[in-house]
Amino acid sequence: MSQITQWPGARRVLACALLAVVVLPPVAACQSSSPRADGHAGSPSPSARTDTTGTTGSTGVAAGTYVTGAKITDNACARVISAIGYLDPLLLPSGEEKRQRYDDAVRGRFGYVAGTIAEYGSRLPDQAREAARQVGEISETMSSASTEDDRRPGLMRDYRKASQAIATACATQPS
Repeated sequence: MSQITQWPGARRVLACALLAVVVLPPVAACQSSSPRADGHAGSPSPSARTDTTGTTGSTGVAAGTYVTGAKITDNACARVISAIGYLDPLLLPSGEEKRQRYDDAVRGRFGYVAGTIAEYGSRLPDQAREAARQVGEISETMSSASTEDDRRPGLMRDYRKASQAIATACATQPS
């Protein structure tokens, strides 16, 4: 069974990520005010979280953590680190970039990172902004199915360095 169908909300997230890359609206615009599957009306609260693995990925962010209900006033570091952490579980460990598969799920999550950076990157701490610009550009490129396979390993290494720089800069900021 493909990983995209194992999580019931994955198709919606993928559609939102792709929309974020194509038209670059705020990622929060994908949230619906219609009733949710759990019977509650509107979008989940900004602090709603799901931690499915409890493990730590290459950025030191809890893998499987995905925060929903984004608002434009949310903490930029929290949103960007969350997006990076949402992609992390699908990535092979550092040094295995040539073996990484860039299927729809991975590209969709790169699109989600690109959209999150587009929305929140300008509000990151000064020491994280250049890394955020790099992560945004790399993520947009990596989300495209037309990106040449031979470019992807180098882009992935650059993505890891820049995303770690964001995590480091954000770790020094009050939450």
